Amino acid sequence: MVVDGAVDATITLRGPREVVGVLDVVVKRWTTAPSSAVIGVLAGEQRRATNPLLLMTDYTNGPLRRACEELGISYVDESGWVFLKVDDPPILVRTEGAERSQPRVNNEVTRLNGVAVGRVLRTLLETQPPIGVRELAERASVKSPGSVSKLLPTLVAAGAVERDQHGRIVVIRQRALLERWTQDYSYLNGNGVVLDYLAPRGLPPVLAQLSSLSKVCATGSFAGNEYLGAGTVPVVPATRLSLYAQDPRELAVELGLVRVDRQSSNVIVAAPRDQQLIESPRHRNHLPLAPLPQVLADLLTLPGRESLLADQLMDQLAQSDPAWSA
Repeated sequence: MVVDGAVDATITLRGPREVVGVLDVVVKRWTTAPSSAVIGVLAGEQRRATNPLLLMTDYTNGPLRRACEELGISYVDESGWVFLKVDDPPILVRTEGAERSQPRVNNEVTRLNGVAVGRVLRTLLETQPPIGVRELAERASVKSPGSVSKLLPTLVAAGAVERDQHGRIVVIRQRALLERWTQDYSYLNGNGVVLDYLAPRGLPPVLAQLSSLSKVCATGSFAGNEYLGAGTVPVVPATRLSLYAQDPRELAVELGLVRVDRQSSNVIVAAPRDQQLIESPRHRNHLPLAPLPQVLADLLTLPGRESLLADQLMDQLAQSDPAWSA
């Protein structure tokens, strides 16, 4: 949204008994300006306006909508989001629109489901800002800083990150980042082949064998339980083992798994698009684990109640890092 300008028009609303309400209209164009900067400008215009303010734009993201409503600023966008509130005459209109804006710049990354995207997002979820584009690309093992630059406008538009005038990322909102990531990514559809198996002798023998195998790591509820603090009771019992493996069929033979349908399975094995996930897994209690950000994204998208464990993990992280707060 362009963050300069002034009131562009007024709208007169006429109610019963000739009661009249007037709104000052501000028309803005969507860009990747941080929501905080946009709201600062709108708040200033609201103070100068003689009537309640109505923002008209092509898209309002979640943080911008919430901030406008807190300030009492009405909004209408082209994607269908409407919040129109007038005290006299009493009017309240609210509708929901699209979850994200249509891309205005063709070279922006708008679908967050590639290998480089996953590496950047996992790195951001474990990074304390500020951080520049080149440093982020280096930490994420992404060859081209340009691919990071193409991703950032989408994250800014989602309210997941904010950048300063030099282009550095200065704010990271982890939950918003995960929410935007999992709009496009899921464990079942964001990887290579995904196969379902049954461990005939139960999961404990399978878990015991994983520590001696290479190119494999756990995600989902078993990994989430390991990342929980010691003595913390998981809100969801771990009943299904979700794994990444270079060759799911070969791993199934090594572990003695039997191929079944999803409803009957207690083991799911995915071949990751990004081999980095299985090359150097993290270990806790001898169990090889996918990185915590990947585990959270998988928990949020796996079937069943595993998303509740993701919420529990994020609440735990928020105790030591306010950026993980809702």
